[in-house]
Amino acid sequence: MIKTAEHFTHYSRLRKEVLTFHKYFIDNITPNNCKVGCADCCEEIGIVPVEFYYLQEHLKMSGKTLNKTNNKCPFLDNNNICLIYHYRPLICITQGLAFIIKEDDPKNPQLIFCEKNQHLLTEYKDNFSFFDYETMLAKLITINILFCEENNIPFDRILIGNLI
Repeated sequence: MIKTAEHFTHYSRLRKEVLTFHKYFIDNITPNNCKVGCADCCEEIGIVPVEFYYLQEHLKMSGKTLNKTNNKCPFLDNNNICLIYHYRPLICITQGLAFIIKEDDPKNPQLIFCEKNQHLLTEYKDNFSFFDYETMLAKLITINILFCEENNIPFDRILIGNLI
């Protein structure tokens, strides 16, 4: 039996941090072109085991039709609406946000941005917040390592479609 309680608590806290920034971005940075029905970034992705088991525990998919075409995420309905939106993985939450990667060269950080939202760089250049993706990822990796070690399971990513 997989032990989850402590790890899900830590993962839920991290999700709350990310969702707080996401809400700020959506509420304050407009016009943001990432809207309901835009599924340009939604693909069959691999997620870390702690996210996989978190989703598995929270999914209530009865009666939903799954879409397994064109390498899109199997949790998109025919209108490109996410069927697991309230429990979606962190990578899905952060899609469309502007974030900085400093790992390769701290003096020249790399800006990652959805192509549809590039106009925001000039329109909001003096009042813009960037998401600290590396810190989120470090926290996720730490939570996942502890989860995997305690449950004696591999650290490898699992395709989200395996939840079906």
